[in-house]
Amino acid sequence: MSYQSPTTPMPHQTEALERIASRPSLPAPTNVFALLLDMGTGKSKIICDEWGASDFRNLIVIAPAGSYANWWMDRPEKPSELRAHLDPRLWEQGLTVAPWISGGGKHQRDAISRLLRARGRRVLVVNVEALSTVERAVDACLALASEGPTMCVVDESTRIRNPSASRTKAVIKIGSHCQARRIATGLVAPRSPLDVFSQYQFLDQRILGFNNYYAFRARYAVVEKKLMRGRHVPIVVGHRNVDELWQKMAPYSFRKRLEDCIRMPPKIYSMRTVELTSEQRRVYCEMRDDAISRIGEYFASSTLAITTMLRLQQILCGFVTTESGEIVKLPSNRDAEVVRILDEHRGKAIIWTAFDQSVRSIRDLLAREFGERSVATFWGGNRATRLEEESRFLSDTECKYMISTPQSGGLGNTWVVATLAIYHSNTYSLEDREQSEKRPYRRGQDKTVNIVDLVARGTLDEKVIKALRSKLEIAATIQGERVRDWLI
Repeated sequence: MSYQSPTTPMPHQTEALERIASRPSLPAPTNVFALLLDMGTGKSKIICDEWGASDFRNLIVIAPAGSYANWWMDRPEKPSELRAHLDPRLWEQGLTVAPWISGGGKHQRDAISRLLRARGRRVLVVNVEALSTVERAVDACLALASEGPTMCVVDESTRIRNPSASRTKAVIKIGSHCQARRIATGLVAPRSPLDVFSQYQFLDQRILGFNNYYAFRARYAVVEKKLMRGRHVPIVVGHRNVDELWQKMAPYSFRKRLEDCIRMPPKIYSMRTVELTSEQRRVYCEMRDDAISRIGEYFASSTLAITTMLRLQQILCGFVTTESGEIVKLPSNRDAEVVRILDEHRGKAIIWTAFDQSVRSIRDLLAREFGERSVATFWGGNRATRLEEESRFLSDTECKYMISTPQSGGLGNTWVVATLAIYHSNTYSLEDREQSEKRPYRRGQDKTVNIVDLVARGTLDEKVIKALRSKLEIAATIQGERVRDWLI
């Protein structure tokens, strides 16, 4: 059968397949490649087209829990990636697809058994989080890989950037049993150049030339020993030889930004200053200066610098966690500023926040101001209903506002119905920021997207944004591109 994709490839997708086909051979030929493509550029189609037209019988897709359903779950408003891009004749010939569903019980075991018994081509989709703790998920991948030529794809591969994590070790083990390996991500090094080690270790350790993380770190990081709690601990204080690192990666990588592939409307960045209330300022200054503050009958304190920063961010968002674990609300202007921005906007909007408590407080306020039907949420607290709420946001004209955390909603979702994104607060993760920005700004968006950050001047808000900017500059160097315009 001559493979025919049901969707026409864009020029950069054809170019990617040509680059994969012409990749240089390592000393022993190895079929590995990195698709460093922004969200919305169609990485999934490239993977489907390559596998569909190949002789590989099996495909293992490993993706984050927040987006892996996009690969296999057909919805009324959107077919799965596999359904949309694979030749329909593969399904007619008995293509079998099974997702790993944590806690699926007997139904899950039966689905995996049917997949392994199937005689035709087979696809197993696994959420990467399951590989951390569920041995049966790893065993299912290994069993499939042992029966015929297999391609293994790690989607959003920065999820395996930690070389000591059990999920990283499991993915590398699975990959070692597969004849072809691919990683796919838009930002391969969201925190530092050291992020690339495990991802390219999964592909082939010979690409970077290191099989030991600490030797790799010694080459590309500046490490100093600092005294912490009575012992000297190595701390990364800078990076070096970053250009050399990209030169090693480049022959086995294909990099494209969304703006390079598709004519997109502009993104407009702006900041809105939020004044602290007198009570917020008092608690913030006490926590900053003394790492302890009293709020009514409660105390909030911290013994570690990282916990102090967390408490300061909470205070800026209008609450704080006390020593006893209670959440105490503080008078704040931040949620009200969200309402003022939405009053100025005509259309749908996404509100991003780093904290679950903020999801609740913003939702309650917007429901009071605009009505219950106007608000949807997508976060860890509504896993059972969030796909239903997402569908309502996408299709119901009355549902105008989506409130989400970047960790839950920032991956894989297409929310181009929105033309405004408000950052109520940021995490320190550049990946969280980059991915969440792309939910409304991807293929299908034909309007200008406004991105607004809420900032309390002279506080940690500004330091978080500066830290993200610094990481953005490093990431651009690693991926061989210029630094794009951003907030600062």
